[in-house]
Formats: sequence, C-alpha cells, structure tokens
Amino acid sequence: MADQLLRIANNILLEKAQPGTSQLIRAGMMVDLAIQSDPSDADAWLLRKTLAQMAGDTDAAADALRRYCQLKPSDDAAGLQLILAGLRGKTTSEAKADALEQFLNAASKDAMSSALRSRVAGYLASLYQQIGDSTRFGFWLKEAATLDPSNRDAARLMYELAVSRGGSDYAIGQMLLHMIKAAPVDDMPRHLMADLLASMGAYEAAQKQYVIASTLGVRQGGDKFLTNWMISMAASGRADKALDMIDTMGFSAGQADPKAVPMDTL
Repeated sequence: MADQLLRIANNILLEKAQPGTSQLIRAGMMVDLAIQSDPSDADAWLLRKTLAQMAGDTDAAADALRRYCQLKPSDDAAGLQLILAGLRGKTTSEAKADALEQFLNAASKDAMSSALRSRVAGYLASLYQQIGDSTRFGFWLKEAATLDPSNRDAARLMYELAVSRGGSDYAIGQMLLHMIKAAPVDDMPRHLMADLLASMGAYEAAQKQYVIASTLGVRQGGDKFLTNWMISMAASGRADKALDMIDTMGFSAGQADPKAVPMDTL
C-alpha cells in the first residue's frame, strides 16, 4: 500500500519539470497517507523531506530527515546532512566549529561509521581553515584522512596543504596518490600527477597519467594540458607521436580537444 502511494506521489511530481504548489500539496497528501499506512517506510520519510525542502519548510525537512536517519542509520550521506542541519542556528564559523568539535568529542566510536565521522571531521577541518586556526585544521584534517582514505574532500585538502606549505615533490606526490585512491575516476589528480612527474623528468611515468587523464575526460586545462602532454611525449623520445597529435587534433589556441587524441598515440 505504502509503495503504491509513493509511486503516485512521484508521478505527480513528474507532471511538470518544475512542480508547482498544487503538485507539492497533492504529492504531500500521498506521502502522508503512505506514512500513516507504514510509519517505518524510510523511503516515505525521505520523500517527505524532499517535498518539505521544495516547499521551503526547513523545520519539516529536518524532522523528516531525522526520522529517515532513525530508520536508515547506515545512510552516511543522510547522517551528514542531519548533523550539519543541527548547525543552522550557529551564525559564525567559530560557533559551528565549537559545536561540531564538542559533538565529535562526545560521540562514541560506535555512534558513527568511520566514513561518516571522517566526513564530519573533514567539514570541521574546513571550518578551522576558514577561521585561520592551523593547529585545529591540521588535527581534524588528519583525523578525517586517517578514518577514511576514500574521503576525497580530505584528500584534496591534504594536497592543498602540502602545496601551500611548500612541500617536497615527494610529499606532494604522496598527497596526489591519496587523491587518486579516493577518486580514481577523477581526471584532475591524474593531470596534476602527470605534470608533477614531468617536472621531475619522469616522462614515461607522466605519459601514463596523461593518457589516463585524457581517457577520463579533462574538465579543465585545455591547451595547457595538451602542451604539457606533448612536451612530455617528445622528451620521452616520441617526438613523432607528438607531431601526429598536433596534426590530428588541429592544435591551436582554443581549438585543441583532449577527446580527439589519436588512438595510436596512447
């Protein structure tokens, strides 16, 4: 019964690209009936949260999210939303950081998964970064990265910290490896790693990273990315391939397209 009512609610929302007030009310009625039919239906509470957000009712959205998290404690993404929603009354970064640090210190290790605690710690680290407290920033950033190596935000912050502190090529390379492990299908860490390896003269290793970055799809860098790639290619003894790339891709300002790389250069 609840499933049928939720399907009706979703169909109502799909009537228009931008649901209007009438649709939200009708869909809300279906969701309320679904919850009455089965108060333990987590999907119903999640849809109620979505409807409340669309209607601009933050209190109702927070209440629905709380009920959903009680029913689905394993949903770390929702758990993070709930924790951050509790900071709405805090108007400054200092107040948010203080409340969040108290929360983390008071919470037992069993109260949250390592992944969730890592993301809360990462958010706390970003708050301390805004405040300018380098000691607390470093502490909570290390906590976030240690708890969950797949936390891509923590990995990115660790890399940025290494760069800002003038870290060695080795240290920066280690941070880039963490970024790649945390986000293996993100092209940017591969791009940065390729540039780093090329700057160190490790052209063959750089080639592999340029190829992977190109395969994943380069979101930014454009001609600079391709220029570095071709220089690295030529420096590794493949000048003929670099020239083929120029001819095939019509390489000129604003025209180069990484997706057009000839396959025989890879």
